[in-house]
Amino acid sequence: MKIHNGLLGIAFSILMGLGYYHMPVADLLRLFPLKLFFILLGVTSFFSALERNGTIFRWVELLRHLSSDKYVPLLMSLFVGAVTFAGLGNISSIGLVAPMALPMAKALGLSPLIMTISVVSAANAASMSPLSLGGIVTETILEGSAFQASDSWRISFIVLGIQVVIAISGWFLLGGTQWFQQLKSKSKTPSEITPWARQHYISSLFFLVFAAILGLGGIAPQLFQSHFLLKTLSQEPGLLAFVVLAGLMFTKSFQDPEQVIARVSWSTIVLVCGMTFALQLLESKGAFLGIVAWLGEFHSPILLIFILGVSAGLLSTFSSSVGVVLPLFLPFVVGIASSTPEIPLWYYVAAVGSCAHVVDASPFSTLGALCIAQIESEEERRKTSKNLLIWGLSLAPISALVFALGSLLF
Repeated sequence: MKIHNGLLGIAFSILMGLGYYHMPVADLLRLFPLKLFFILLGVTSFFSALERNGTIFRWVELLRHLSSDKYVPLLMSLFVGAVTFAGLGNISSIGLVAPMALPMAKALGLSPLIMTISVVSAANAASMSPLSLGGIVTETILEGSAFQASDSWRISFIVLGIQVVIAISGWFLLGGTQWFQQLKSKSKTPSEITPWARQHYISSLFFLVFAAILGLGGIAPQLFQSHFLLKTLSQEPGLLAFVVLAGLMFTKSFQDPEQVIARVSWSTIVLVCGMTFALQLLESKGAFLGIVAWLGEFHSPILLIFILGVSAGLLSTFSSSVGVVLPLFLPFVVGIASSTPEIPLWYYVAAVGSCAHVVDASPFSTLGALCIAQIESEEERRKTSKNLLIWGLSLAPISALVFALGSLLF
């Protein structure tokens, strides 16, 4: 018997919300992750159209023509890391890069698992910078505590270092060196660039508009303060994707909208939204507060940091790092830091933020789901999802152990 965890999560939410908590239907439905649903559906639909009309193929071909194949994954990672650090946010940056990075991995013969870990690690390397959403949320929650502005940069560099180690480890452990060897054994012959047609230029222009609105909204939001529509769309990549997709349709840049919708990975969308629905229901009813209270019973800083990191990582595997884990754990660590003065507050924050983000390549995470949705083969998609989940779950205790041992330095 096959079980779809997303459908199970939706059914669980309905039964718990109506049967156990006796919630009105309207209140229960408000907990459905509608924003996440639109991000996944809108972004994957938009890039599905670009894939169907051949635009992404021409981007991949052009980049391979201009650069050596071995540098392509690095260029993808550097780009996604840079735009995330500048303030775009890791979800939006992965939404921009994943639809090009995963087809590129296929063209290069690179494992989608390695490419996903590379770009997600690059996005998360900048996810706690003071300019990014994670950094802003952290400073907002901890305002008025002993947390200082300089601590944000300290944490940002710690997260950067950890994610770089994760990306490099992924390459060595999962077959990146073998891929390099295969490239060396192949002689790259100059290839002709496939001619571009009208729809490819129009599609590229719409993509640039999509990227510019998101980028300017993250890096210089003051530009859109006086324009409600642009201000809102710059903060909502899913809604913006539907607007530019409609523009493509009206310019006749793709001829088969039904096939574009069919190409969307509905299984991935239902999986992520269903699990998130269940977790948001439990979180709204205080189910996770028991975990936080349980952590307070540990008085050894080493053991406390380890359990804190593992808990943050495991919870983040099936929920949002910024939306659930940071708001849930950060107020609690303020009290912990005051009871263990030998360990500074910023170190607890770094442990929670780092351990929450190391698992974001999980297929249940928005970042992992956006990458998984770009894999065409259903069999390859299932295989990669399973391996990403194992990868994320293994990183949670490892990163927690590193921070626990690091506390001995204080």
